[in-house]
Amino acid sequence: MVQKTDSSFPAANPADLQGLDGLLEVWRKSLFMALRVALPAVVQSYDRAANRATVTPAVTSLSGSGQTLTLPQLADIPVCTAGGGGFGASFPLQAGDTGWLLFCDRDISLFKASRVISPANTNRLHNLADAVFYPDVMGQISVSAQDAGKAVWQTLSGGVKVALGTEGVEVTGDVSIIGNLSVSGNITAANVSASGDVTAGGISLKSHVHGGVQGGNGTTGAPQ
Repeated sequence: MVQKTDSSFPAANPADLQGLDGLLEVWRKSLFMALRVALPAVVQSYDRAANRATVTPAVTSLSGSGQTLTLPQLADIPVCTAGGGGFGASFPLQAGDTGWLLFCDRDISLFKASRVISPANTNRLHNLADAVFYPDVMGQISVSAQDAGKAVWQTLSGGVKVALGTEGVEVTGDVSIIGNLSVSGNITAANVSASGDVTAGGISLKSHVHGGVQGGNGTTGAPQ
């Protein structure tokens, strides 16, 4: 449930109300106090299947009399994720994660339900109920000096990462591939192991045979 916004005039010097300029200034401040644009927020819970979060605004508000108002917890907030063209990025948000609430110009409830062009369901503007959430680690990520000039996708600690530089891609951490791997070029490795067979030039590593077998110091023929 969205808390009602305090719409009282901000505290002002009574003398300011004697002239038109003073009245307009008090009206302007009152208008902006009721206008929602953006706020930092903290995740309370996250439904990854629905991509909706429950979040708490991390900055309090002020009433016209200067009283501190704690903004309500907001539920069913769409989480913004980069994506398009059949691709998208998804993060396993957890309680305590941070980000930014942006408040839409108009009521987005019908669009949230249908994801098609929809009319505004009410006349509300920049309302708490029409927020969307952008996750942001807010400086908690630690990028190593060697990756300073690279685009990096990593865990916050940097223990697992993919670093994209002008000369190539560097992966730190174990890699699991589900599917086939095609390589155009050479593979260099300290050790190679396989649970199945390895074929090179059409010859099986597990079942190949050698001709020309003989005792002594002789050598066999090539594998076949």
